[in-house]
Amino acid sequence: MTLIAAPSDTQAVEAARAALIFIPEIKTDSGSPSALTWPPTYFVTEIACVVTDANGNEIGRVKASARGEAEFSEFLDDFGLAAKRAATQVAQQLSSEIRKNEKLR
Repeated sequence: MTLIAAPSDTQAVEAARAALIFIPEIKTDSGSPSALTWPPTYFVTEIACVVTDANGNEIGRVKASARGEAEFSEFLDDFGLAAKRAATQVAQQLSSEIRKNEKLR
């Protein structure tokens, strides 16, 4: 895997010998039902990727979303616990969606 700053950077795409380029859009949301509780007790992450070939032609799209939750007593030592749980779940789900898509194998 190689990070390319922009899919239009043809030199970087060629240098990486990229067959597929994933262009992600990441959205997050967080909150708590209590006005007095912070960090958030829930964290939602959504990742949607347009997948193109090296020439910029769209091959497919994949999407995953997850919600991580943590109670106040759980995150006293780990303020990012709800976010970590959401990130773990969304990464697993995105990986599964990529493997299920025949065009991306």
